[in-house]
Amino acid sequence: DQREKEHAASAAQAALAVVAADPARAARNLAWANAFGTRLPERASVLALACAGDWPALLAARGFDVGTAEPNAALHEAANMHGIVVDPTPPRNVLRRAADASIDGLSMLAFPVLARSAPSIEWLAEAARVLRDSGVLLLAFAREPAALVDALLEASAPTISPDVLMQALLASGFVDTRRIDAADGSMALLARRAIR
Repeated sequence: DQREKEHAASAAQAALAVVAADPARAARNLAWANAFGTRLPERASVLALACAGDWPALLAARGFDVGTAEPNAALHEAANMHGIVVDPTPPRNVLRRAADASIDGLSMLAFPVLARSAPSIEWLAEAARVLRDSGVLLLAFAREPAALVDALLEASAPTISPDVLMQALLASGFVDTRRIDAADGSMALLARRAIR
């Protein structure tokens, strides 16, 4: 257990250093925050998963009520430095305990990492459950700290075709699905929860 904690801490340190040195990060997050945020109501409730602390801080600065989760202790501490309250439990648990139709927006910036803990279709079904009608979902394939830690600690990461994922969104109760890839090539999908 101690060795695993040490490995996780070392991986987190390396991931945070890479993220801090990413010259495209600020522009990418700003573009995604604009696309995501303009579709949300004022003072929207947002759940931000699989992201660094700067992403929920960016959303909170727009007046949204933002929650996030990070079980890795080092990444949790780094996210707290952005002034965001971070739930130390796994993102899957946070999403599962959210009430039906209780949030306006949900973002998952390192979606492949989440897809390792549960099938992608299950994540989409849970997203459809917790989002209010016309709620907004952002799925991205960004180099977030969780993704980099995962790459260092795991043998391989799941590969998800964007075309398949777009069809899965439609099958899970989402509409107006479109790609909003960042200028640096990071893939992202934006969708709206269909009215029930």
